[in-house]
Amino acid sequence: MSTYPIAESALLTLIRAYSGGTVFDEANSSVDNWLVLDANGTEVAAVLEMAGPTTEAVIDGDSYGVYGEYQETHTIGLWLCQKRGTGDGGDGAVKAVLKALTEGMKDHLRPYRRLDSAPSVRSMRLMRTTEPAYISPTDKVEDATHVAQQIVVQVLCESDAPEGEIDG
Repeated sequence: MSTYPIAESALLTLIRAYSGGTVFDEANSSVDNWLVLDANGTEVAAVLEMAGPTTEAVIDGDSYGVYGEYQETHTIGLWLCQKRGTGDGGDGAVKAVLKALTEGMKDHLRPYRRLDSAPSVRSMRLMRTTEPAYISPTDKVEDATHVAQQIVVQVLCESDAPEGEIDG
């Protein structure tokens, strides 16, 4: 069984706990659902999606011949999105708010190296952060509705090896 849903769910729970749960909730944060960007009254949104392939390995056990640890490394993208046209100062101000939100989220996630002790999760690390980019239905900046940044997270999980994975 893949551990990806466990990692993704644990990460979404931590995102919703950011800033005491006052910024993100079920209306403006999701897994693979970009419609949260248009939620009524939403100026910020968070969307999780798979950002790379999952790598898998069966790890040989210790010197006593114990086998069976199965590892999966998941790459998850956390998109933080800030609506354009909010507040004063134009896009420069929107990008400044987004960058502050992104840095705040990274600071919030760093202490949770095991995603708040989620089952099977052994470690989490922040891999990279993209520069702010426009989200536009037409690829034209003037049509963009949001500015977004992606935090790429790598999660290492371990579990028992699936049936048939280990020759005994």
